[in-house]
Amino acid sequence: MRNPTLEELPLRPPVRVPSSATVREVAGTMEDLHVSCVLVGSAPTSLVTEYDLAGALAAGLDAGAIVTQVATRQPLWASTGSTLVDAVGMMTGTGVRHLLVLSPDGTERGVLSLTEATRALLGAAGAPLPSESPAGAPPVLEGVAPVVRTIAVGVDGSTDAEAALHWAILLGRQAGAAVVAVHALGLLEHGVGSDSLESSVRRAAAAHGLSADHARYVADHGDPCSVLCRAVGPPMDADLLVVGSRGRGAHAGLLLGSTSHALAERSPVPLVIVPVDGRRGPRATSG
Repeated sequence: MRNPTLEELPLRPPVRVPSSATVREVAGTMEDLHVSCVLVGSAPTSLVTEYDLAGALAAGLDAGAIVTQVATRQPLWASTGSTLVDAVGMMTGTGVRHLLVLSPDGTERGVLSLTEATRALLGAAGAPLPSESPAGAPPVLEGVAPVVRTIAVGVDGSTDAEAALHWAILLGRQAGAAVVAVHALGLLEHGVGSDSLESSVRRAAAAHGLSADHARYVADHGDPCSVLCRAVGPPMDADLLVVGSRGRGAHAGLLLGSTSHALAERSPVPLVIVPVDGRRGPRATSG
């Protein structure tokens, strides 16, 4: 496997917000620019991620609070001369999902997320990356049948979940994998009936040419994160989880809802978080 340096990666220039910005303003900036991490203020560099914001709000911090209260000072960093494998080792070894990349002169070149690093490793190993599909359909991964056999996708009737469902079905069709649409009964019910969800799964599968024996609907009782994590075990034995970035009732100011955020921490198998515009293809979202 080729092991490129960070200099060779197409890093996105870092997004910076003023140190006077509020948590609400920073969440809005992240959503508008489709990023999961921003730099705060000037020197010394601080960094804040969507997970920092979600955790702070869940702990009771007011959305009008100054973002420096939750920013990480002296974040983990690597030079552009570091290799991709070294960078991933740094992140996984410290439990950090974002790595600041600096030039030898200290210039901030970008922020590398663990999701982006994983995609780069797949590319370096020769595994095909997502490519555009005809007619604006979401790109799917080719050549992954030996790895992905069963895909569990969370459904709850939300727009994000619908995008995730279509993404999962297209991937299942391409990989020859089974797709199980999982609905957590109770917390995510909100008037969305199981019958209508099951019908929508059948329609989506038919629309994308996935055979009926490769797509099914399952409803289970419990909170969404626990229900989806159970899908990894028998009888479903899912080896990939797919969810929308936000479910029904999620706070509009955050990139991730509570379920996708919890799964990013707890999922025992690879997790794909599809944004609301996922029909254009999965964009790199941290997690």
